[in-house]
Amino acid sequence: MSKEFYLSKRVAQTDELSKRTAISLFKIIQFIFYRVPSEKRLQFFHRLKGKLTRLSPGDIGLKKMPPYSVIGQSVGIAKNLLAGLNPNFVRQVLVELTYLLSHIGLSQIKR
Repeated sequence: MSKEFYLSKRVAQTDELSKRTAISLFKIIQFIFYRVPSEKRLQFFHRLKGKLTRLSPGDIGLKKMPPYSVIGQSVGIAKNLLAGLNPNFVRQVLVELTYLLSHIGLSQIKR
């Protein structure tokens, strides 16, 4: 097979991964935005879009993070997403999350 074939296949895989990543981030953002009053949600979305377009992909992409930092990042994400919610709900989410980590773990993580 030609070099062009492999290159186009790699570009297609990267495109698919970037779309899946964007969808996952969008779902997280939607979850967070449920805290915003519905009459202000559209305004907040427009502000977020503006801030995201001003991010520097080069700065973000070149930032080096040690592999072990994923633990702190994961805990931080969980704490930020669950902050301000009903403690019983938070407890149940944490129980479900630890169950998923124990029983599914890394087998579901795709690259």
